[in-house]
Amino acid sequence: MDIVVPFSGTYYQPLCAVYSKRCIPLIEAQLERGDRKVDRLFERVAVKPVSYRRLRSVDPALRSFFNVNTPEELLLAERMARDLDGSGDPGHS
Repeated sequence: MDIVVPFSGTYYQPLCAVYSKRCIPLIEAQLERGDRKVDRLFERVAVKPVSYRRLRSVDPALRSFFNVNTPEELLLAERMARDLDGSGDPGHS
């Protein structure tokens, strides 16, 4: 298997995928062509999709896919982090 990727319907979560080192030359060639669409790589390698249903056993709310693109989303992410670790400090580990 070259890529293991979360998948729902027709949508992949490529930033949460695990990539084999065998993908490196293909990724480099794709970037050299100016093609930055990550999931186009999936057409050329062996892909194991992992369903959201399966992922919910370890991430019931699918928070792994939460995006932080705005200041408001950053504040929400910080609150979520505090709730997860219970420390009240988002940097606590």
